[in-house]
Amino acid sequence: MPTVARVNRAKSHKGRRILESKEPKVHEDPKICVLSHGTHATASTTTFLKNICSLRGNDLTVKQTKKNTFIPFDDYSPFERLSLKHDAQFMLFGTRSKKRGHTFVVSRLFSNELLDMYELIILNTAPAKNVMATLGSKPIILFSGNSWDGKKEYSRLRSCLLDFFRGHDADNISLQGLQTVLNFVLSEDKIYLRTYNIIMKRSDSKIPFIELESCGPDADFSLGRVKFASEDTWKSAHKQPYQVKQRIPKNIELNPMKSKLGRIHLGKQDLSKIQMRKFKALKRIRESKPKATVKHPSVKRRNDTNELDNPSKKRMKMSI
Repeated sequence: MPTVARVNRAKSHKGRRILESKEPKVHEDPKICVLSHGTHATASTTTFLKNICSLRGNDLTVKQTKKNTFIPFDDYSPFERLSLKHDAQFMLFGTRSKKRGHTFVVSRLFSNELLDMYELIILNTAPAKNVMATLGSKPIILFSGNSWDGKKEYSRLRSCLLDFFRGHDADNISLQGLQTVLNFVLSEDKIYLRTYNIIMKRSDSKIPFIELESCGPDADFSLGRVKFASEDTWKSAHKQPYQVKQRIPKNIELNPMKSKLGRIHLGKQDLSKIQMRKFKALKRIRESKPKATVKHPSVKRRNDTNELDNPSKKRMKMSI
């Protein structure tokens, strides 16, 4: 028999507010990441993952100190339970094995269900030093290489990385908030991560002179195992609410000079009822009424003569 999903109902005002905060919204909150590691994860891998999370904001990261014994590609149900517990959409899991070496897993979830998961094998790492990223700053992300659009795995991985480093939504951008650059280079099935500080110097114009300084964390890794959700789940994750969709205005277009032109549709007009200035040339000509016909006196005389000529009518009048 199919199992029926349990419906959580709040028993207090606080529980009601918690459940309302987890409901779908038109504008979602910033996505939270849960950082965890396996039993054989090394300190270098854990430090590298902490530095990666600091670039997107420590306020959006939940760090776990407990070592986990599960293997994500064999059983990813613990990720779904952690997502439901912390209302998180990303999972970072560092581990080490004799066959694959130092690895970490990046997984993305939608509605507490796995959307996609990637295993990245670490080949080389460099620690972070003098990182200028502060709270509220957003990194500039660059993807170099033509192979990002070649395979489905790399294009989905690029989408996942962009979503991971998105952080808080910003209405306005300040030059002082752009402090770091993340450059992902894909060449010969290897991914190179390079991190730079943005240094602004005085120039002759209002736009400052920009210099890039390597600050770390840097890493070289290759793509290992990959797991995707079904196409229906992928389509439902990309569905936008109707409040966010931009409606294309009808009958409005732009001319070559970028002026907005509109088209108005009117019904059939009766030109005879248009109010205009009174000119003699436009004055309506009234139709003349037909004159009443007046009998000529000669007609009466003819009738009188006809009565005299008919002796039968005359006899009837005399008898009466």
